[in-house]
Amino acid sequence: MIRTLLTTTALAALLATGAYAQTATTPAPTQDPAVQDTVPAAPVARAEGSLVTNIIGESVYNGTGDDAENIGNVDDVVFDENGQAKSVIIGVGGFLGIGAK
Repeated sequence: MIRTLLTTTALAALLATGAYAQTATTPAPTQDPAVQDTVPAAPVARAEGSLVTNIIGESVYNGTGDDAENIGNVDDVVFDENGQAKSVIIGVGGFLGIGAK
């Protein structure tokens, strides 16, 4: 058993010496890109508002004061045919996402 282990170790070391003997190749130097006239990009219209993914899961409170109580979390957002948000579905109660109403 030890003889097999020593043989395989010597064979592995012998095969690895070929990789150490290779010389490292250096990549060819790259040329600088040609100078181009840059055309400014057209302005992009920025969307106003928030992403639905940022709203889902957020806590909903019954007021804005210091005594406001958490009444649930946003579960979903309902949109109309024009893409406008019309209502929000709030999950109330439950434990670990089970049993919310």
